[in-house]
Amino acid sequence: MTRKKAGNITSPSGIGEVLGRSFSMLGISTKISEFKIRKHWGAIVGKGISKRTAPGPLKARTLYITVSQSAWMNELQFHKDEIIKKIDSLIGKGAVENIVLKAGHISEEPSVEEPLKRIRKLTEKEEVFIKETVEKIKDQELKKLIRAAMRKRKGEAV
Repeated sequence: MTRKKAGNITSPSGIGEVLGRSFSMLGISTKISEFKIRKHWGAIVGKGISKRTAPGPLKARTLYITVSQSAWMNELQFHKDEIIKKIDSLIGKGAVENIVLKAGHISEEPSVEEPLKRIRKLTEKEEVFIKETVEKIKDQELKKLIRAAMRKRKGEAV
């Protein structure tokens, strides 16, 4: 745990700060942002637009959005800044700096669980590593979240 200096006194870092750095180092902070955007997409863009669009991956602070029709894509060009501001208020300023719109098929109900699909099972070595890493965490809910994040990062569905 990193310690902050307050004058000559050092104090422990807060759990939020430690988790934030850990998630960033593990590369899952972007995936968490993607998940939040997908989960709250209807609130971000409104019910009408959410039926005609689907948020895609978030890469290098650029959100890729699939749009059902070119007319809607044209309309959304004028609302990019507004969408970014709403996302900023939801998940934090700077998570999304640009939006790229692309034409494509939109399913009836975009699945929030879709980004959690994985293609392989963890190896025994990976399972042991995760178990050893989380066994020292006393808070059961935090332990469960960290275990799930590590499994997701390693490639298994959570």
